[in-house]
Amino acid sequence: MAGSLGEILAAYAFDLELSRSSIKGHDAATGDGKKVHIKLTGGTKSVAPRSEPEFLIVLRLDDREVKVVYNGPGAMPWKNCAKK
Repeated sequence: MAGSLGEILAAYAFDLELSRSSIKGHDAATGDGKKVHIKLTGGTKSVAPRSEPEFLIVLRLDDREVKVVYNGPGAMPWKNCAKK
């Protein structure tokens, strides 16, 4: 449920077109066709993409407020973070 909420929030905030459910590796696309993977976490929990995303948006829900943790190309976080 949290994942779906994150996708809806990101789509609204960043004008994204959501993909149909269960597409591997991305959740939405930008107007110019970039594939976007969206993650929502709560508190201090981390996120773990299963593959390198083309573009990544990470949101954090903290005290009823949504904050953008990361919004950019997926290669850098994928390269520098531990793999799942």
